[in-house]
Amino acid sequence: MIKTNLKALLLLCLVSTVMISCGSNSNEVVLKYVTDKTLAVSRINLNELDGKLPKEEIAKDPKMQNMSDNEKEAFQLLMNGESAGINMDEPMYVMVDNVNNDMAVSIIMSLDDVKIFEQKFSKLTRKEVKVDTAKKTVYAGSELIGTLDDDVLILSKFTNYNNSYGENYQETDEKYYADFRARKATENESVQEQIKMALTEDTDMSLWVNLHGVINTASKGYIESLAVNKLLLNAALAVSVRFEKGEIVMASQTHFNDEMRKVVEKYYEGKGVNYDMVKNIELDDTSGYGIGFFSMDLVRYMVKEAGLESAANNMLASQELTLDDVMNAFTGDFAYANFKYFQNYSEDNMQYGVYPKQNMLLALGIDKTKGKKMMDFINTKMMPMIQSQGTVHMTNSMMVFATEPAKLEGIKKNKIANNTKLNKETGLNSISWMDGSQINEGLRYTNMRTNIKEIVSTAKVTDGAFTSEIKITLDKNKENAIHYFMGYE
Repeated sequence: MIKTNLKALLLLCLVSTVMISCGSNSNEVVLKYVTDKTLAVSRINLNELDGKLPKEEIAKDPKMQNMSDNEKEAFQLLMNGESAGINMDEPMYVMVDNVNNDMAVSIIMSLDDVKIFEQKFSKLTRKEVKVDTAKKTVYAGSELIGTLDDDVLILSKFTNYNNSYGENYQETDEKYYADFRARKATENESVQEQIKMALTEDTDMSLWVNLHGVINTASKGYIESLAVNKLLLNAALAVSVRFEKGEIVMASQTHFNDEMRKVVEKYYEGKGVNYDMVKNIELDDTSGYGIGFFSMDLVRYMVKEAGLESAANNMLASQELTLDDVMNAFTGDFAYANFKYFQNYSEDNMQYGVYPKQNMLLALGIDKTKGKKMMDFINTKMMPMIQSQGTVHMTNSMMVFATEPAKLEGIKKNKIANNTKLNKETGLNSISWMDGSQINEGLRYTNMRTNIKEIVSTAKVTDGAFTSEIKITLDKNKENAIHYFMGYE
């Protein structure tokens, strides 16, 4: 166990140390390598993380005494990355590219002393690390591991995710690295601007994902033949993570072209969380809940633009339904609640030992007039299967499923719920809350020195972009969240 924890500790230190630098926010170091085939770029701000690592606690940890001399030497190197020849005034980047229908993952960082880098990393890898500045190659023993482009170190590896049987296996050879250094950077101004906005210096970690590129790669280029392609051009996602005292904050935002933004605005204008969905549902009795709106009209529009309407209608024809029949039945409003577990168990589960019975509720907004055909189908064809798992109750505006019939009583009797936990924030398209009980149960066998108090998520549409924030709050806030997750106070 000690050895396992020690290895995990060293791994965390490795990630953290190579992440302990960052000053510039221009991202010029990585932008010159970003091409139209780049699928994702992440930036790790080591400077931000450096002050948040529990270095003193790690150094005093009794487990350090169980390290071998080589492990101690490696640990000291990792905890003092500034003396390893790395330029700590620049961030570290991780980039994913589509190369010959495979994905290559590259780590990019700047060096300020090649000789010191060779010396220190030779000790770390236990192989002679040699940089040939003339050939611009980096070897560890006999293995080519990277290239040096001026003062920029690039270490790449193919995932070979399409080559499970060893066919067309790709490796990073000298030609690959020569091509990497000679890359023609993308001239797409939208991509350049997105990366500058997404990868910032005021977060610990940030990520830019080329959504159109990912979809195009997954579809092997088929998306380009569809009308929906014009809406997805330059589509991207930006994500950021900050570790604060007693909490972790994650944020995301989509980037769309002008045409797609107009489409999103059209279908979300004036739409938001319908808090009436839970006016008769006691959320104070839950371990988690969510309320929101998702545009069914946007889904219908995208399906048609993708050329999938005929396929959907053909699939539904056997039930005498169409895509419009299904979409017209639901308003897009939804709510769910996970109630605290009952301490009663069904006989079916007893063979697996003590197992808590699920206790949840799902409510969907419906339009009984426009969606009559779909409602008839649910009542005649689907109801027996649904009711084998719980109870369904229909109102004029909602279809509600609950595993425990008692949870429907408030709706049936139109009893107004207390819902003191619910913060009816305006301007949102979704809001969710959960306590940490179930997650804490899974984490109790780890080294964590804290419990998760709550997780709150909010999302909204602004100027045709989807934005969200997730805040994880711990039950301790004296130190940064990283301290507690690594097992220190």
